[in-house]
Amino acid sequence: MWNKFLRRIVTVVAVIFLLLSGAAPSNENIVVAYSGISGFQGPLWAFSELRLFAKYNLNPEIVLIAGGTQSMQALLSNYTHFALASAAPRSTNFPLVW
Repeated sequence: MWNKFLRRIVTVVAVIFLLLSGAAPSNENIVVAYSGISGFQGPLWAFSELRLFAKYNLNPEIVLIAGGTQSMQALLSNYTHFALASAAPRSTNFPLVW
């Protein structure tokens, strides 16, 4: 008798806790940097135009940081959460040695 009653009380408390914990989902603010206007930024703008950020509870601030070097510096200093940048070509003055 007590076992059944205790089990019901625990179940009711667990259900109430689960319902209250997910009651107000908040949007997470993120900063996304892109380093120029080119075709490889297409996925970022498609995601933005299709309003998929809101679907996944994200509130992005999309910023232009000219140049891949500055974009990586912003990413490493935790100013931005994501960076969409192209890879820099290797210098022709210094040959790649294996």
